[in-house]
Parts: sequence; C-alpha cells; structure tokens
Amino acid sequence: YEYTFDKDGMTGEYIAEITVLLGIKYGYKAQVCAENVQESIKSSVQDMTGIMVSKVNVKIISLL
Repeated sequence: YEYTFDKDGMTGEYIAEITVLLGIKYGYKAQVCAENVQESIKSSVQDMTGIMVSKVNVKIISLL
C-alpha cells in the first residue's frame, strides 16, 4: 500500500489518498471486492484518525 497526505486548500485540514494492492480469490467478483475494500478502508481510517480520506485506489494485482 501507499498513502499521501495533503492539506485542503480551503479548510487547511489534512486529506489522505490511499492506494492498496489486492489479490482476489478465484470465483469472487473483483468489482464487488474492490468496492468493499474501498469502503472499509475509508471508514476505518477516518474513524481511527479523524483524517478525511479523499480517495482509496484499489489495484487488483493477482488472482489467487
């Protein structure tokens, strides 16, 4: 994974952009898995840190 933090130009608050690499097990729908991972990461990071997440990029790199 990788992440970046920037300050919002209007509010001055930090905003995170996160990229994760994901392996999908054969038989699972890639789009559904990627969307679930996006939602889970975004809400977890925001809840645990209070930092707004602007984007979660999911790159599917392998089929398991």
